[in-house]
Amino acid sequence: MSERFRVETPEQVTLAFDVAGIGSRSVAALVDTALLLIVTSVIGVIVGEIGRINTLTDNLVLAIGSVVTFAFVWFYYIVFDLAWNGSSPGKRLVGLRVVQGDGRPIQFLGSVIRNTIRIADFLPLGYPLGLLTMFIDRRARRLGDLAADTLVVRVRRPVALADLIETSPPALSLASISALHLDDYQLIGEFLAQREMMDPAARTQIAIDLASGLRRRLGIGPVAYPEAFISYVADQYRALLIVPAAASASTVEALR
Repeated sequence: MSERFRVETPEQVTLAFDVAGIGSRSVAALVDTALLLIVTSVIGVIVGEIGRINTLTDNLVLAIGSVVTFAFVWFYYIVFDLAWNGSSPGKRLVGLRVVQGDGRPIQFLGSVIRNTIRIADFLPLGYPLGLLTMFIDRRARRLGDLAADTLVVRVRRPVALADLIETSPPALSLASISALHLDDYQLIGEFLAQREMMDPAARTQIAIDLASGLRRRLGIGPVAYPEAFISYVADQYRALLIVPAAASASTVEALR
């Protein structure tokens, strides 16, 4: 169960996220639960050993151990949410993170609410209420997510040029980027701006055709991910060349 979640920022930039499904979230939860059990068990062993050595402070050590255990369990997710951009160790291992409902990184208050409601998700025993809510909600949100307006999404792996190009072409330089015309750049911009509204089949074909034209113009071999390659070329064009403020009318012809 997963879907693409889109949100438009105040700057009119559309952010897209792949919503995490129940399966991946369950694996992440198992990893985090195992870590919590290991650490709390170690704390219990230490408290027991200290109490065995000095029985006079047994009650004090037990109280301190209980406070430390409670604090660790309570703040485990909150600390990692803030320190690791919404990823606990389990989520990081699986490739997930928590974001706010508007796509921003999770905030302190959102993390506190989300993880406080986690207690209700465990009711009556073994997380059944949380799982039921995730099954019902189309974005696999549990009660804590609904209360805090948060969402668990998949982390997208950064794509490097080496991933985009299957052969070993020369790296794009000022000389190669200069082979592109302003109309080419505008055509790229139009595609990137309108692709979300395109029919999937048409979008794929246009991306392939556009990437093919760019490859020939730049003297580059086959690419594995046409859309990512097109975005890369646009970024390089902006970085290496100054785009005139007064742009000419864009062409609608395919690159040749």
